[in-house]
Amino acid sequence: MARASHVSPLMPGRLIVRRAGQFQFLPDDPDLRPYLVDEHGTGGAVHEDRVLARARRRHGAGGVPYATIEKVVERTNRQWVGVVRRGDGFFLEPNDKRFPLMLLDGSQPGAAGRTVPSLALEPLSGQTVVAAVSAYPQKPLGPVHGQVVEVLGRQGTPGLDIAVVARSHGLPLSFPPAVLAAAASAPQEVMAEQLAGRLDLRGGASEVTVFTIDGEDAKDLDDAVSVEDLGDGRTRLGVHIADVSHYVTEGTVLDKEAAHRTTSVYLVDRVLPMLPPALSNGICSLNPSVDRLTVSVFMEFDAQGRRERYTFARSVIQSAARLTYKQVAASLGAWTPPRPEDTPPPLPDIGPAAIGTPGGAGKSGLQTDLERARDLATKLRSRRLERGAIDFDFPEDKVLLDAAGRPTAIRRYERTIADQIIEEFMLAANETVAEYLQWAEVPAVYRVHEQPTPAKMKELQASLRELGFAKVRIPPERVHPSVIQNILEQVRGTRDGRLVQNMLLRSLQKARYAARPLGHFALAARHYCHFTSPIRRYPDLLVHRVLTEVLTVGRPHPKKLTRWQETFPDLADHCSAGERTADEAELESVDVKKVEFIEPFLGEEFGGVVTGVEPFGLFVEMENLVEGLVHVSALHDDYYLYDAPRHRLVGELTKRTFRVGQTVRVRLVRVNVEDRLIDLELVPS
Repeated sequence: MARASHVSPLMPGRLIVRRAGQFQFLPDDPDLRPYLVDEHGTGGAVHEDRVLARARRRHGAGGVPYATIEKVVERTNRQWVGVVRRGDGFFLEPNDKRFPLMLLDGSQPGAAGRTVPSLALEPLSGQTVVAAVSAYPQKPLGPVHGQVVEVLGRQGTPGLDIAVVARSHGLPLSFPPAVLAAAASAPQEVMAEQLAGRLDLRGGASEVTVFTIDGEDAKDLDDAVSVEDLGDGRTRLGVHIADVSHYVTEGTVLDKEAAHRTTSVYLVDRVLPMLPPALSNGICSLNPSVDRLTVSVFMEFDAQGRRERYTFARSVIQSAARLTYKQVAASLGAWTPPRPEDTPPPLPDIGPAAIGTPGGAGKSGLQTDLERARDLATKLRSRRLERGAIDFDFPEDKVLLDAAGRPTAIRRYERTIADQIIEEFMLAANETVAEYLQWAEVPAVYRVHEQPTPAKMKELQASLRELGFAKVRIPPERVHPSVIQNILEQVRGTRDGRLVQNMLLRSLQKARYAARPLGHFALAARHYCHFTSPIRRYPDLLVHRVLTEVLTVGRPHPKKLTRWQETFPDLADHCSAGERTADEAELESVDVKKVEFIEPFLGEEFGGVVTGVEPFGLFVEMENLVEGLVHVSALHDDYYLYDAPRHRLVGELTKRTFRVGQTVRVRLVRVNVEDRLIDLELVPS
């Protein structure tokens, strides 16, 4: 009897092409490591396609296993951005070198993005365009065919670099005419008939003072707050969110476009809004001194910051002041202006506070409200950390541009008490809404962050041990977030602090949207959703739709409940994917400008800190906040070996060691703006 041959099972995942041209299969299973794929085993898949693969017996260097792509499940990228070149015919040279060349047919864009056949491509030669794939490879390394559908411009066109980033990620640069028309038809002021059944929180009709706190250049203001003193240390917090669902109703052209986009995208030189500006910056934005429709959450907290009760209301507000983070931080004494031109304007004096006890001598009512807000936010933050929430602290960089879009400076954004106030208030509102919707037993979209896998926790434990943290104990099953927070506290300020923080983040699962309330691990929250940003996030709009239906009619109609139950799971997955795309595009747009910023400094020396160590070299963040690579081939004093368990490079003869957090001095030796590569070399100390 013949022995049955063993065939490994099919694994779902993605085909990834590395910058060096190497093919890799990344399994969906987070406990499986990547597989190598040789060029004849790609099965006609291209970069980022979703595929089914089968493991092979062959192994590469370092014992990395090989896999063969058996089937393409989904073509992820149907439009590519690149430059039209002429050879024997016309072809697209993709900006992302991980994609193959595309053979172009004789078409060019027509009206409304339609392609017009049989027109010469000669005028497009050398221009950056978007091309749609018309035929994918039918076999490994087979040709790709496509048509030009959009012209972005020639090299040097202002804003072209960021437009390329947006379109490379499939992000639209404009709205379809029908969507713009629908937004323009919305009234640009609140009408009297819209106020029926709403709680009136406007200044003349209410004792509540409502105000907003946002960035200096923000135009889509979707959250406002109010803080009332109830006596005996008790506080009533009001979080008032733009009632976008009133203007963007289910199934309309506006709704379909918002669902398609899923989120606003904040690129370095522009915003790609989820909703047209007539809505996002107009009638939905909580601008000061004008009536705006809102959905309000009122939460009462005791003297220790424990929530005692909450209520909801469909409401109308008139924001008394449009404050900035810098203004608020300066007024609370927690921020010092670095330069005179950055000094924030004084707080607007809106008169004595009409809520709680009036302000002291010389204080405006608004100043009293801000101090009350600071005290409550401090209590809420303390209670959140006490229950075990994880407090990662990753710096955020902002690139400043001139009128032509050229980078002039890079600044590190420092979080202030103003940021903490808004963060804590929005977290409290999101938890409260999620708890209520779960209690009401209606369909919803939740923001979830699941437990880390046992395999990841075991790997983290081993890595920490190698770094010398032998006393750290991580339970493999049902780890509590406080364990992760305790590790962060232990390494904060140490040599390995940055490395360990990155390791901890990689060991956790990614937050996502789901139609089931799975809790939020990092926040140590049983109930959590996104409710506070419906102008710029579609899941928030869905939550508003459900909440306002419950507030208006009680139990939604069975047909509506059934529709939500059927559509929310797919919408949650779609929004999770859209969020990942937006995050990638936003980071890439910053990187593009950082490379452009550093190019004029070729040959100059900078102090820096090692931010990453890989087998191929060191990543160094220079004092100007730009990161570059010192390749191992540029380490001339020794042959360096990668010590994987300790995340360091060690000289074979000298035993010289490089690790994350180490200070070095480097020279900028090469900048490739097109490929976004920055090469450095160490300067002998």
